[in-house]
Amino acid sequence: MNRVFSRPLFVALAVAASATGCRSPICGAGTVQLEDNSGELHCVASATGERSCDAETTVFKNGLCVSKTICGPNTLPHLVPDPDDGEKTRVICISADRTDDCAALNPGPGEVSISGSLYEWESGQKSMRKVRFTAHDGTVFLTDRAAPALMEDTNSKGCYAFSRIPKSENSVLAVVVDDPAGEPDDLQLGGASLQVSATGDSGVYKLDLYFVRKTTIAAWSADSGTDYATLGAFVPCFCNSTASGPRNSLLNECHEPRVKDVELTRNGSAATSAKYLVNANTIHPALSRTTLQGCAVDVASGTIDMYTGNGPAMVNWNTMTGMSAPKAGIHDAAVFFSRFYRK
Repeated sequence: MNRVFSRPLFVALAVAASATGCRSPICGAGTVQLEDNSGELHCVASATGERSCDAETTVFKNGLCVSKTICGPNTLPHLVPDPDDGEKTRVICISADRTDDCAALNPGPGEVSISGSLYEWESGQKSMRKVRFTAHDGTVFLTDRAAPALMEDTNSKGCYAFSRIPKSENSVLAVVVDDPAGEPDDLQLGGASLQVSATGDSGVYKLDLYFVRKTTIAAWSADSGTDYATLGAFVPCFCNSTASGPRNSLLNECHEPRVKDVELTRNGSAATSAKYLVNANTIHPALSRTTLQGCAVDVASGTIDMYTGNGPAMVNWNTMTGMSAPKAGIHDAAVFFSRFYRK
């Protein structure tokens, strides 16, 4: 079979191949590769509870397994299933100029349109995993988990688009990600919510989404003593940037390192139930503010709450809606992610 690669992809793969050459040590059992500040790789003892990295394709850095693949100019990394091992994923480089597979139509009066890309929470990489996307009225999702979705789509394009959804009175929209029907149930129900304009809107909202594994939620619960698999969670991340537009909540604008020393507030007061992450998989129960990972984990009140951040000095944050949904019968608890930007 003939395969045709675009020039940017070919260049990216060539760069990636040269970047993962002879400097990679072969690490034995009980060790992982660790990258130091100069970029050199070393074999170090694997700490208890440390995520096991695939030494062939990744390196352990800042608490995460990070791909060795380096994408060249005008290309972007994408996470795709490994065709040789369904339990693993691999990074490929694709052209940054590719046509958007998920372009939403401009809304009409009384409507809202929304689109976004899909990311894996644990790695922070874009993903083309097959998932089910659903759109919901935020209040209805919290009060009636059996209510049908406003719109839904199952695909492996790494993105979604919902066009011309009728606006609800409360103007809070939730978009949720889960395993497709009939697929192994290894993802926690996850998503994001946003408050849309109550008046006319001529543009499309951009809301990127994470999917998160149940094993990660179990690790958070063990670290914190809070059963997030039953109660659900709200996960705000404080970005070291401003939003590119009033309708945008894009993950490529919220990379690590994020902002340290932020205290989460809910409905005007400190969110005393909040815990703080040291990496994507680990909560430090003694912390009262964010680390450079920049994210917290909270259990919302059961309604749509208003969240923001307090600190560090001279930094102000936007205020946004936030929610989490507990387990209800056959319906999994939901974990909602959100990005906060400097004002």
